[in-house]
Amino acid sequence: MTRNEVTELIITQKLSKKLTLPELAKGSGMSKEWTTAVLTNG
Repeated sequence: MTRNEVTELIITQKLSKKLTLPELAKGSGMSKEWTTAVLTNG
């Protein structure tokens, strides 16, 4: 998978499960700032 495909998959799941970026960050073990940067900086 490409980076864009992975990002799209994560965002699709985020929306379908109604998760927030802080919740995603907690699940990944990273900070919310890191998680936001990874998902928004292509």
